[in-house]
Amino acid sequence: MSDMISATKEGVHRLLDRVAELQRYQEDLRLQYATDFNFFTALTPWHHENAHTRMLAALLNPRGAHGQGTLFLRLFLQQIGAFEDTERTLDGSFNVFAQYHIPTANNPTQCDRYPDLVIEGPDQVVLIENKVRAGEGDDQVPDYGLWLASRRESRRILVFLTPDGGAPDQLPPSGTLECIELRCMAYAQTDPGKSVESAGKGEPSDYTTAISSVECGGSLRGWLDSCLSHVPLLPPVREVITQYRDLVDRIGGRTVSTQERDAVATVASEDSRSFAAALAVSDATDLAKAKVQHRFWIELASELRSEFSSVQIKTDSEAEIVQYLKPGGRRDERPRPGVQCLTDIEWRGESLYIELEPMRYSDQNWLTIKLLRPQRDDEFIDQDERRIFKKAQEAGLPLTHINCWPRTFVVGRLMLNDGSQLDLSNFNPPARKLASNDERMDVIKDIGQKTRFFYDSMKTIVSSLAPA
Repeated sequence: MSDMISATKEGVHRLLDRVAELQRYQEDLRLQYATDFNFFTALTPWHHENAHTRMLAALLNPRGAHGQGTLFLRLFLQQIGAFEDTERTLDGSFNVFAQYHIPTANNPTQCDRYPDLVIEGPDQVVLIENKVRAGEGDDQVPDYGLWLASRRESRRILVFLTPDGGAPDQLPPSGTLECIELRCMAYAQTDPGKSVESAGKGEPSDYTTAISSVECGGSLRGWLDSCLSHVPLLPPVREVITQYRDLVDRIGGRTVSTQERDAVATVASEDSRSFAAALAVSDATDLAKAKVQHRFWIELASELRSEFSSVQIKTDSEAEIVQYLKPGGRRDERPRPGVQCLTDIEWRGESLYIELEPMRYSDQNWLTIKLLRPQRDDEFIDQDERRIFKKAQEAGLPLTHINCWPRTFVVGRLMLNDGSQLDLSNFNPPARKLASNDERMDVIKDIGQKTRFFYDSMKTIVSSLAPA
């Protein structure tokens, strides 16, 4: 048995050394050919939604400078399931509008709205709401649904575009959902037949029922791949779309390039020893992730005990983390790893908690921080309590995708000092540092500082809003 284990270790080390060599080679290529240079990020921060909206409008416009007429628009409508005929071309009567103005007079909700994109065709209208980092406005998606329902076109489609393709927190009223189509579209590549999930937010039963009618609208990555396949002989158009696709991959959370993945697969399949080692690595990967996570939670809890009197780790073993990371099913029904801190922040006589845990968005599990109240029969915070969330939105907290969910006053993905976030399932480059003792402690100290800032900010906000 010991000889077999030694042989396996030797094969794994040999394979990992080859993979490390490949990664160094890929890094040299990136430096030599400047493949990391992207003119989009050179001109504007990657998360500026308006820049993405303008780019999408430029590609979708049938009269745009790309010179491809309705080609890109047709491929987009096919991606979201709004145009099934793959051979027939669109006529030229389609119009694409960015920052479309829905005035009060034409809006059944009596509120001016500005959806990011609206596509108008002879007998269909598509409204696209693009979310990269910003949260949803109050009643934003319900208002768009009501406006679409008031249109006369036979097909009325609302596309909710986010990095991971998750569902909006608020859905259009049930009557509205019966006459419009709601698609959740991801930046990242999605699996065929992928169902839309609500990220385990613990929604009320009517939301849970309604979410079953929401369809997956594919991905920007899939659409851009389709566009590239049709313009092999147009270098300017091809280069623009290729660079934008690279940025879309980053927003969608992809951690390894296609070239690197293919190169590693080639090495792993070149002989029986490498292939056997690759299978052993593949089989052990979930446990390796769990071991790294488990050390991280233990040391993070130790760091936070200097600030909070009561700090509890939510999972006691690596096996529970492995169970949580397994694909399939609803992860909110499994023990979720994390750290929970009891604070001296009080609201209506209750001490509130600060909780750090991975929150599922599509295939990523981003490190998320929350302010929440204790478990009780009344699961949902009321409109008066939502004032805390609104103040938090204005406070400049180091969070992205800030939100407000049942039992939770504030939820957001925690940003590190360099602006990155931790994906604790796929282990994006910042999260890979957790495997190194020194780098892990640097990340933990960073998170500890952010948690203390979050605590100080929320204590000030809650105290200012506490009922008399």
